[in-house]
Amino acid sequence: MDRINCHWSIATAGGTFCTLTGSIAANGYYLIERTDDTTVGDIPADRIGGTVLNNAGGLLRLMAGASLIDEVDCSGGWFAGSG
Repeated sequence: MDRINCHWSIATAGGTFCTLTGSIAANGYYLIERTDDTTVGDIPADRIGGTVLNNAGGLLRLMAGASLIDEVDCSGGWFAGSG
């Protein structure tokens, strides 16, 4: 699969949380903020928006098209943060 030209997204058990655009530098990050770019004041968001995540946690999957690339299981609760 050509991962450079595929459609990247983050999926939850309920479906697609959001689609991803742009690029991520090596050892970098991709910041998604839900409603505006004010949650993390000193870092600009790479994407604003997405469906609502459950405050109790959930399973997040990084998808390249229909292929699962990676996942994190926080169904027992998020590692950090609050609702």
